[in-house]
Amino acid sequence: MKTFIFTLVFVLLYSNISNSQIFEEVTEVEIQEMSDGDVDWGDYNNDGLMDFVITGRKFVESVVHYYFIIYENNGNNHFVELDYSFVGIEDGSLDWGDYNNDNYLDMAISGFHLENDIFDVYSEVLKNNCDSAFSWIENENFIRTCTGEMKWGDYNTDGKSDLLQCGITKQGYVKANVYSNMNKDSFNLFLSISKGKDGNIDWGDYNNDGYLDFVITGWVLDSKETRVFKSQGDTVFIEQTQFNFSDVMYGSVEWGDYNNDGFLDILISGDDNDWLRITKIYQNIKGDDFVEINTDNIIQVTYGCVLWGDYNNDGLSDICVTGSNNIQFNTKLYSNNGNNNFVEENSVLDPVNNCGVVYGDYDNDNDLDVLITGTSTNGIKISKLYRNTTPIANIRPNVITNLQTEIVGNDVIFSWDEGTDDNQPSPGLNYNIYIYDEDNRDHIISGDTVYDNMYVASPQAFPYYHPLNGKRLMPKRGHIQGIRQYGRVSYIVKGVFENCKTYYWSVQAIDASFEGGQFAEEDIFVFDTVKPVVQCRLDTTIILQENEDFYIVQGNEFDMINFYDNCEVINFTNNYNNFQTLSGEHLDIGIHNIVWTVTDKAGNEKNCSFFVEIKSFSEINDLSEKRIKFYPNPTTNKLTIDFTSFSSQSQTIEIQIDDLFGKNVFSTTISTGNNYEIIDISSLISGIYFISFRQNQQFIQTNKLIVM
Repeated sequence: MKTFIFTLVFVLLYSNISNSQIFEEVTEVEIQEMSDGDVDWGDYNNDGLMDFVITGRKFVESVVHYYFIIYENNGNNHFVELDYSFVGIEDGSLDWGDYNNDNYLDMAISGFHLENDIFDVYSEVLKNNCDSAFSWIENENFIRTCTGEMKWGDYNTDGKSDLLQCGITKQGYVKANVYSNMNKDSFNLFLSISKGKDGNIDWGDYNNDGYLDFVITGWVLDSKETRVFKSQGDTVFIEQTQFNFSDVMYGSVEWGDYNNDGFLDILISGDDNDWLRITKIYQNIKGDDFVEINTDNIIQVTYGCVLWGDYNNDGLSDICVTGSNNIQFNTKLYSNNGNNNFVEENSVLDPVNNCGVVYGDYDNDNDLDVLITGTSTNGIKISKLYRNTTPIANIRPNVITNLQTEIVGNDVIFSWDEGTDDNQPSPGLNYNIYIYDEDNRDHIISGDTVYDNMYVASPQAFPYYHPLNGKRLMPKRGHIQGIRQYGRVSYIVKGVFENCKTYYWSVQAIDASFEGGQFAEEDIFVFDTVKPVVQCRLDTTIILQENEDFYIVQGNEFDMINFYDNCEVINFTNNYNNFQTLSGEHLDIGIHNIVWTVTDKAGNEKNCSFFVEIKSFSEINDLSEKRIKFYPNPTTNKLTIDFTSFSSQSQTIEIQIDDLFGKNVFSTTISTGNNYEIIDISSLISGIYFISFRQNQQFIQTNKLIVM
């Protein structure tokens, strides 16, 4: 009913504003005007307000000036330009992400700077020191590139953000690289291919197998390319040549699920191999193929950007397209009306080329605003912020339910019920997870300390215990598409858990407006793959004395002999009385199956069992011709073993005497060839024992023995 009401209200309201402007320029905000750069939203200081970073260049009195500026959002349309004295760059990219898992946003940067005829190329990480300061993390393994992009993504599912890069080196080599995050500000080159000059890249799990794939465009040798590289899940990427994409450069590419079927589609623009401008959408057919849909009414551009994002809050990803179509510069908005139907909006957004464009909710009114930088009409450089005036605020996804974990070897599979949203179908949602261990729990709950690797996987949002629970630090898709089966979503994290440690985790759903629902109440698990070791008693027969109707268990005679665990045993009980001992229990005549269960800290259980048979005195008398007799009982130093009623044939019998703790204190082997054998038990101290008789390791009988 809530979904129907929202849809009806939306249709009525949107029908009245469809011909009006959906954005208005925020003239109170002054931003350095520039082009040939990039912009990105991110709450770098964790105050709940989206800040932004911008790069680019412009000429001032015929002198080129390069920029790299962070603007801090102080609320009420007030942004402050921060003075960090960063080296300005152009023709590159910016991407916020938390590479060191402290839940403060760091930045991946690429581009070039030309000054005094000195040409420098940059591919760096800017580390957020959590105190409004940043430091450069220069890594000797980085291959410096420009005219491309840098993007964060956890390709090997170890909880740490890795880097995807494309572009051209200072020496003119075309490169696309994947770097593994090795902790301690270190990145190792994992994969390098000759692709990506004047191109773009994006991570996305297009086949929903739980592993990030990537799409890349750009110039390669003497041709253009658009390729998808599929992750095999074993840190191997295989180029997929079967998809019939248009090969492009000088454009943009981005994953997004425009039809809410749970599979990521592709939006792409640029110059194709015939140097024709294109803007195309490729529908993902359940991860097996991509089919181009009709986009004849969408402007065909190059030297621009394409963006997915639900700017009108109807639960469908709309499109923003910028760039040149050979006639003019453009910035166009297209509303997704469903059924592969995109309709152009009436927009006041400035037309731009050589630009950077990004969505983000800077004023916290639950709709996507737009930030643009680039070259506008007549070569004018602009940097402008546009506020979204949509009258309908976005509804956050609902809280995820039924969190579960499964330990498989060194890995953990996290799963939950598929998310729900009041105005977006469940398959269209994506997800974001965080994990931390017991050592960091107090710090995370109180927020009093921040340091590297506080989290195993960073929330990149405010965690469950924060008043802003679930509010994201970046307006982006969640990093998890997940394996989706039977209404459940699962995701694996590999090889980063410490044995015997307690871990806490939660997950949120993220909608087409990049808004996250609240994190679910945290689930708990202990990483331990080893079950306890337990040792039970052997099967035992007790012969009652004359006039006895039951047997009273003495001490720990039927308790476990031994048990231990690599972590910690938290409980052990038996099935007879559910206690931790059988001492004092009354065992009636008959056969009793005693089962002991040991449970460790992680919930792993191990059982052992044995039988105790209680026989009456009369029953033994009836079968006395088949029994071994011994006397005297009680005794002191000697014990006579009588075989006259047991067998007339010569056989070997094993005799074992155990104390009440199950410890073997005497054992010997004798022959039944003689009717009687006397054994010396003078080594035994006074007490109650159990004497067992076995033949060929098969149990015959057990009796109580008293030594005086």
